[in-house]
Parts: sequence; structure tokens; C-alpha cells
Amino acid sequence: MLNSIFVYGTLKEGNVYDRDTFSSNRLSVERATIIGSIYDIKTHPVLKLDGNGIVRGEIHTYHARDLEAILFVMDKIETYDSRRAKCHNKYNREIVTARTEDDREIKTYVYEYYKNPRESAKIQDGMWEPYRDKIIKRFLYNHAVRLYKFLNKK
Repeated sequence: MLNSIFVYGTLKEGNVYDRDTFSSNRLSVERATIIGSIYDIKTHPVLKLDGNGIVRGEIHTYHARDLEAILFVMDKIETYDSRRAKCHNKYNREIVTARTEDDREIKTYVYEYYKNPRESAKIQDGMWEPYRDKIIKRFLYNHAVRLYKFLNKK
């Protein structure tokens, strides 16, 4: 029986949806990759299990006895309902093989986005970080301000 979930965005450790429900019952967190593509749709990332790209994320492992409750909460967050046809879910829970940093392969659950996002939203390096663009823009702005002040010293 599977007892892990591959997460790649807001469910990663320390992010928006990493709730006490998950962290207090979690046995471990391991960095890992899966085959697929990840896209930034402004508010959060989405995953498509297509192509041959690499998606970087984490495997969260739980006690088997806790997994049903964990999946129930995650299903609600991801608006997944196993009773509906896949085309009626925003995300669908799938089983994939993830590869850990120490080269182990682990079968795990993952949530795949049903729709096809714009190709221009694809994250080329396969790693979504919250506020990455804001951090870069803030750095560049601060650097520009310092440079401007330096050049305009009297």
C-alpha cells in the first residue's frame, strides 16, 4: 500500500497548505523528482504528467493508518473527487514513480492538473518556489536604487 505523496508547490514543507494536519502526522520529507512538466499559473503551480521533463518536489511519507485522513484533506484542497469523471475534477490523484536524491524509486501519489496550461507558463527548471518572481524583482529594484544613489552622489 502506498503511504506517500509527491508534492511540488503549495503543499511542500513550509508553504501555504503545509498544515499542522500534515506536518504533525508526517514521518519524513525527502527531495525527489518525477517525470512531467510544471507550470506557474500565477497563484500556484500545476503539474502535467506528460513529456520527459523533470519536476522537482518532495515526497511526504505518512503512517499507513493516517494516510486516508491526509488524502481526504488534500483531496479537498485539490478539489479532487474520486467519484467524478476525471474531466470534472480540477486535479486528479495519480500514482507515479518518484526518484529520491539517493537514487531510490518510490511509488507515490501526486495531484495532476486536468486542464492544459499555456506553454508560456512552463517552469523550465522544474522547480516552483513561491514568490520567486517577486524576490527577483525586489532584488533587481534594490540593486538599481543603490546603483542610482551611488552614481548620483555629489
